[in-house]
Amino acid sequence: MRKIIPLLIVLMISKFSLAQSLSKTGTKVENIVPNGWVCSNVKGDLNKDGISDLVIIATPNFEDKITIEDDFTLKNSNPPILAIYWGNSNKRYTLYKQYENIIPFSEDQYSSVKVDLSVTNKGVLRIGISYFQSAESFDNSSTAYLFRYQNNDFYLIGEGSDSFARNTGDGKKITINYSTLKRQIVLYNMFDESIPKEEKWETLPNQELKKLGSFKLE
Repeated sequence: MRKIIPLLIVLMISKFSLAQSLSKTGTKVENIVPNGWVCSNVKGDLNKDGISDLVIIATPNFEDKITIEDDFTLKNSNPPILAIYWGNSNKRYTLYKQYENIIPFSEDQYSSVKVDLSVTNKGVLRIGISYFQSAESFDNSSTAYLFRYQNNDFYLIGEGSDSFARNTGDGKKITINYSTLKRQIVLYNMFDESIPKEEKWETLPNQELKKLGSFKLE
């Protein structure tokens, strides 16, 4: 029986590894994302034309990056793909741009990465990245990146991070507004409310806004 289980898993991997890429157009997510790929998506008007657009994070299942662990579970090491599609009046989505190797993923059994997508009522794309480490570290962290479509591309206009140590409760929140060049830092303890929070503000040097895809989200 132990020999049959890995064989069945290998057959499943081969079956789902036929699709090669995201479709460049489609009327719904199911038309765009290949069968067997894990994906999440969000809709919202990103380019302010009054029509809902589509953002997808999809993880391929290419066979060469899928392995079988000792407990017979599958480990998918395919990096997730971020893709943005413009909507049109015919209710069809057309690929604007696809981004590879910028979304982190769980690389071992001790780490967990969660990615959240949302679009604000002002059309700003929010990508949240949360890390949990079950071994070798007491640190948990989450970071939210805010991108706005302007000048024919998506630019990072804001960033917020929150990290804390599970053993001491010591935490730090950092909020950055790249439009005003202001950064807020708050130190706190999540276990002991009697410890006063410390807050300070800093002014950042003038800098060009980063484009989506020019750096890895971590």
